[in-house]
Amino acid sequence: MFKSVAEAIPADGRMELIITHCGDGLLSVTARTVKKGEPDNCLLIPLVVKGTPEELDAEFASVIAGYKTEHDGLTTNLDAIKADRKAVEKKAKSDAKKEAKKKPASKKAGAKGTAGAKDTAPEDPDKNRKEGSVSADDVSWLTTTPASDANFQGRLKKASVASLEKALQGRSALTNKEAIAAELAKLTNKTKADILVPVLTEGYKAVTDPRSRAGLALKLEKLTGKTIKELGLPPVQPSLLDTIPGSDQPESTT
Repeated sequence: MFKSVAEAIPADGRMELIITHCGDGLLSVTARTVKKGEPDNCLLIPLVVKGTPEELDAEFASVIAGYKTEHDGLTTNLDAIKADRKAVEKKAKSDAKKEAKKKPASKKAGAKGTAGAKDTAPEDPDKNRKEGSVSADDVSWLTTTPASDANFQGRLKKASVASLEKALQGRSALTNKEAIAAELAKLTNKTKADILVPVLTEGYKAVTDPRSRAGLALKLEKLTGKTIKELGLPPVQPSLLDTIPGSDQPESTT
């Protein structure tokens, strides 16, 4: 019997036998082979044989031999599964390494292909307006059409910086100049006040109508936070300033 048992034990493993007395002269023998370092063996179904001592003496050897055959088949299958799993894991690691190597390479390639890209800002959506030339049609429209006109804003937002600057220097209503200056401020690094104050100052000096000059004076003082005297400009008649509230000042052209 022990010859058959010895043949069933793996060369680098062991066989566990559990013999239990079941009563009525019967014994239960549980046999399980365990291969060293192979936790997968816990999946194998142990052999359980029940019989009298005499029956076990006579038949246990043949039963254990059959168990070995089945066990070997299962072990072979497990080995194949493990081999496949290791091959998959190896390929996955290899692919991951290849991808890791590709990423820095593609980054460098991109840098070479776009020399100077690091210092290049995204394309300015207003580039054409900033670089465009003066449009006489736009200048005429912006200086003669009331700012309240439904189409004024549409034309204003399409005009080039050169056209806006030209229109701002032309003779137009104060509300037009304010709208043009506000649009220029969006397209340049200047504030609305920086753009409007010099223009209104020149208009103030050039205008001869007292009421128009008074309206410009109020706007200049509001934009700069200074009085006309502090700005170094000739004074306006006090009576005229008193009669022109900032919110109700007449439309003046410069």
